[in-house]
Amino acid sequence: MNRQIIKDEKTYNIKVDDVIKTVSLFKDILYPEKELKPSCLKRKIRKFRFLLNSILKRIDLNYTYITEKIICKIPYLMEMLDKDILSIYKGDPAAKTKFEII
Repeated sequence: MNRQIIKDEKTYNIKVDDVIKTVSLFKDILYPEKELKPSCLKRKIRKFRFLLNSILKRIDLNYTYITEKIICKIPYLMEMLDKDILSIYKGDPAAKTKFEII
């Protein structure tokens, strides 16, 4: 399925499936179900970079800059997410794992 995005009177076709794959991969990078080996994390980040670039290049000429800025923020986002998840996990006696919170 394609959706049209209108920006500055231009229309861009973006596949919803591509957006879903990209967001899902981003979630897996930020908070994987199990601990990832560094090589696996690097592979996922390379794939994320490729998917995000393929979406953004249809919208913005500066797509590589935007992608790299997002990727540079991954460690910070992981840290913030982990703090939030840990707080929720500690306050939820029914939760068996932190991943359940996600």
